[in-house]
Amino acid sequence: MAPPFFIVGNPRSGTTLLRFILCSHSEIYIPEETGFLVHLQKFDYPALTTGQITSLVRELGQMNYEWQGLVQDEQRFATHHEGKTLGQVISELYLLKGKLHHATRWGDKGPSYVSSMDTIAQTFPDSQFIHMIRDGRDCCVSSMAKWGHQHWYFDALYLMKNWKTNIERGQASGRKLGRNRYLEIRYEDLVSDQLSTVKTICSFLNAPFEEDLLNHQRTAKELADQSGHFETKGAVSSKSIGNWRTRMSRFDQLVAQKSAGDRLSQLGYASADIEFKLFDRIAYLALCLKFMASSTARKLLYRCGLLKMSSAKRTKRN
Repeated sequence: MAPPFFIVGNPRSGTTLLRFILCSHSEIYIPEETGFLVHLQKFDYPALTTGQITSLVRELGQMNYEWQGLVQDEQRFATHHEGKTLGQVISELYLLKGKLHHATRWGDKGPSYVSSMDTIAQTFPDSQFIHMIRDGRDCCVSSMAKWGHQHWYFDALYLMKNWKTNIERGQASGRKLGRNRYLEIRYEDLVSDQLSTVKTICSFLNAPFEEDLLNHQRTAKELADQSGHFETKGAVSSKSIGNWRTRMSRFDQLVAQKSAGDRLSQLGYASADIEFKLFDRIAYLALCLKFMASSTARKLLYRCGLLKMSSAKRTKRN
């Protein structure tokens, strides 16, 4: 059986686009973001009992409504897979979902998983990871456009610090995994040279290249209606590369350079040639104070249960 794989990366770095592309492969199915893989530690035993498997199946449905009713006979499923590990049982559930789409191999996609690669790699010892990397400033611009009105703490400093942290965590895990289990893909390469980039991915996954991978629009139209990522329904385009140059304010460009310039440079992204003036330093200090205050507030809200860290879908969309 081919090993599972995971598409990870900072939000708005092209993980959804790559999901749609790979879902166009005749053998592969990647469900919409699950969100539950890092919340199943209590089931991490060398050999699960029938009771534990039954509880696992039910809990997955509670954490993500799209997984409700996947197993028709829970007791029979649990008895059949008794003694397997958590990873093996979850793989069977993913394969059940994949069969609905005539697929024989499964993957998962979740930007949040970039911070939990070590845990996922332990659960699935043969798993592979594709780390999508995009210029953090373009991620920032895209995130603000999509979610800025929903999150009061979103600003250039918060988003760029998160981008830098996600890049560093993903690469640190990747070094431990090695090149047979970890692959970095630049968003800019995927949209500007799709053919060679997709062939590189197929080689990494040991999956045969198929022409349909270059025409993901049909798959995207089917899946985007469920996920809401309508911007990925069209043909792959490089027009979004460097959006930050025209859509980021001068001050936000300075913030990006100050907070993540070292990582941008290490990844080969061009620096913004803007002078940091005295007034900019005062404004940046104020933004740092806001960042510390908002971080403290969100931690308190998490502890009180008023904010949920899980990205799993507990309720069905209207």
